Amino acid sequence: MMKNTELFYRQAKTFQDKRAAINAKYSKDKQALEPYRGSQGFEDESKQLDEKHTADLAALINESRPGMLAVLKSMYEAIDSRSMPAPTAEQTNLLNVLRMKKTVTAEDCKRTAEAVKDNPLAVSVVTEIAREHEIMQSYDYLCPEMSTKHAGEILASIKRELEDFLQYDTSRVSRLAQQYELQHYGHTASRLTPRATFSTQAEFYNTVGLEGENMHKFAEIVDATA
Repeated sequence: MMKNTELFYRQAKTFQDKRAAINAKYSKDKQALEPYRGSQGFEDESKQLDEKHTADLAALINESRPGMLAVLKSMYEAIDSRSMPAPTAEQTNLLNVLRMKKTVTAEDCKRTAEAVKDNPLAVSVVTEIAREHEIMQSYDYLCPEMSTKHAGEILASIKRELEDFLQYDTSRVSRLAQQYELQHYGHTASRLTPRATFSTQAEFYNTVGLEGENMHKFAEIVDATA
């Protein structure tokens, strides 16, 4: 049975390649009309090509979205069904002492996280305490396992990015640059740049900020079966 992370990548790759084929054919057909620019026939056929291109992309999106959302749902279910060992009595005592401190330093949090790093839940509690004291540090990297909370945050981010991936084959940065210039200057000199393409699973997940050990820890959770 294919793992969730591989299935999601394959669906994304299929969508990417089909969209590229649609765009390539559209560009080729438009280019073939150039010798007739200025004629009524050019205008009519160009409009037909534009409408067909828009319709083909919309159909591809509607065809692809349900399957990708279904895989994300399966990932959420894997996270929800994950068992989480409780912190030991010693770890709980350390967390309670940290919570009781009026002034908590970054060093306090780091040393406590080091002491409880074999328990994802305990490590996530240290991160919460740190943020309560305006220490913007996550200690998840110390734990050999990713916390359920962190995995859920990553999955939520992937879900948010999915619609952007489906709707646009240009980079978000270039689109934001154009939008900014239009809003502030009424015109733009910026050009839209193509979205980075991927040909491997590692390249795909890298586009959503998952790589190396972080990707491995995430996959261990969302690929698990109940």
